[in-house]
Amino acid sequence: MLPIVVANSAFCMNGDSVGISELISTTFFISGLSTLLQTTFGCRLPIVQGASVSFIAPTITLFSLQKLQCPYTRDLSVNNTLPDVGSDGHREIWQLRLREIQGCLMVGSLIQIFIGFSGLMEVFLSFVGPLTIMPTITLIGLSLFEVATDYSAGQWYIALLTTALICIFSQYMKNIDVPCFLYKKDGGCSKIPIALFKMFPILFAILISWLLCHILTITDVFPKEKSKWGHAARTDLYRDVLDKSAWFRFPYPGQWGMPSVSTAGVFGMFTALFASIIESVGDYYACARISGAPPPPVHAISRGIGMEGITCFLAGVWGAASGNTSFSQNIVTSEMAITNPPPKSLCGLRASPTLLSAGPSSLDLLYENNLSLSFSLSFSLSLSLSLSLSLSLSLSLSLSGQDRNKE
Repeated sequence: MLPIVVANSAFCMNGDSVGISELISTTFFISGLSTLLQTTFGCRLPIVQGASVSFIAPTITLFSLQKLQCPYTRDLSVNNTLPDVGSDGHREIWQLRLREIQGCLMVGSLIQIFIGFSGLMEVFLSFVGPLTIMPTITLIGLSLFEVATDYSAGQWYIALLTTALICIFSQYMKNIDVPCFLYKKDGGCSKIPIALFKMFPILFAILISWLLCHILTITDVFPKEKSKWGHAARTDLYRDVLDKSAWFRFPYPGQWGMPSVSTAGVFGMFTALFASIIESVGDYYACARISGAPPPPVHAISRGIGMEGITCFLAGVWGAASGNTSFSQNIVTSEMAITNPPPKSLCGLRASPTLLSAGPSSLDLLYENNLSLSFSLSFSLSLSLSLSLSLSLSLSLSLSGQDRNKE
């Protein structure tokens, strides 16, 4: 999802399905390479690396500057000389922006490499705790609410349905065991209960919502006209990518061209890297605990942070959508699969409908019996902010329309 968000909100891809697919494949490739390097040479814990949402806000902010604004977001009737979406001219427009992110990410990651391998993490660890992690992750979530609201506004009913399904699966169906069959060479076939709703609430919610959208698409309940509300929820919008994209494509360094650097972009990348450092420290401790390993020593944490800096540098070299960090979601899933019930320190994370929810859920590290309180606080805060932002945008559009009618 992250490559799609930055592709349309920052990189000016403007729905170029082939370009977005290439960006997604590059991001997945770097995520796999980063995970291999982290588990082998970094902290050496079974932790998944992937694109970090901490980079979305500085990336969008950088390209909201006047000189870097996407020309396709303006009225095309005023400037109808722009190249067609997907053409070579359009690809040069979004590749230019990607090259700037590449260079800024490569320069900013050098600072993270220095922090990790110089031993400065030993000083930082004395300041990193639950009360540090909570506001950091919460502020990251707050910065993403405008993007989330824009995507949800395409079909609010589907967005609210997905959120409701996540809440039902994670809170009310978490103790329902689904019988599954396991075959062993010695023991044969046996039936074992697995709490699938506890492990995959978000995945099930997305699958159900997508199937519903597909049914409403083939029955033309969702309009085919792009200007009508609900068109964004159709499942056939990017079907042409299967015909236009190459069946086999291997990402390579410098595929978008020579990277460029700007001072504003480097500072933006550094803020995102610093936020990911704070988040990763907590992930290391949580992953070690559920893996049965002792708490990671300072040198292992420093090595892991330094390796994350190297993987962010590689993400810049290859041209991924953003830098990398440790994935908290996979730690929570593993914890729920291994422990029964899961420890309370991460319970709030599994029920969080948005990244903002991960902030209040960090308070579980301080208060032991507040699972329902953590979920209620996370869900009510995220839903109220989403609805208030949507209402304010609708009101402003309505008032601007009335002003134009008066003129």
